[in-house]
Amino acid sequence: MEALGLNLRDFIYQLLNFILLFAGLYYLLHKPIINLIDSRRKEVKDSLEMAEKVRKDAAESEQRQKEMLTAAQKEATDLLSQAKEQSKTLAAQLQAQAEKKAEAILTKAEQEIAAEKTRLKEELRGDLADMVIRASEKILRHEVEKGEKDNVHKILTEL
Repeated sequence: MEALGLNLRDFIYQLLNFILLFAGLYYLLHKPIINLIDSRRKEVKDSLEMAEKVRKDAAESEQRQKEMLTAAQKEATDLLSQAKEQSKTLAAQLQAQAEKKAEAILTKAEQEIAAEKTRLKEELRGDLADMVIRASEKILRHEVEKGEKDNVHKILTEL
C-alpha cells in the first residue's frame, strides 16, 4: 500500500477518527435532526390538512352562497309575480270604479239633459201660448167687433 502512497497506520487513524466523529455526530445530532424532520413533516401535514379544510370550507361557503342566491332569486321572482298580480287586481278595480263613475256621470248628465229639455219645453210652451194669445188678440182686434171681442176674450181666458 505504500506504493500507492498510503500508510496503513495513518489509514487506521483516519478511519478511527471518522468512526468517532460519525458516532459523536450521530449521538449529538441524530435526534435533533430527526426531531426537526419530524417537526417539519408534521407542519407540512398540518398545513396540507389546513389547506384541505380551507378548501372544503370555501366549497361549502360557495355552495351556501349559491343556495342563498337561488333562494333570493326565487323570492324576488315570487315578489315580482305577486306585485304584478296585485297591480293587475288594482288596475281592474280602478277600471271598474272608473267605469262606475263614468256611468254615474253619464246617467246624471242624461237626467239633467232630460230635466232641462222638459223645463225648456214647458217654458217654450208657455212662451208659445203667450205669443199665440197675443197674435190671436191682434188678429181678433182687427176682425172682430166690439161685442164679439169680449166673447172671444172670454173664451180664450177660459182656455
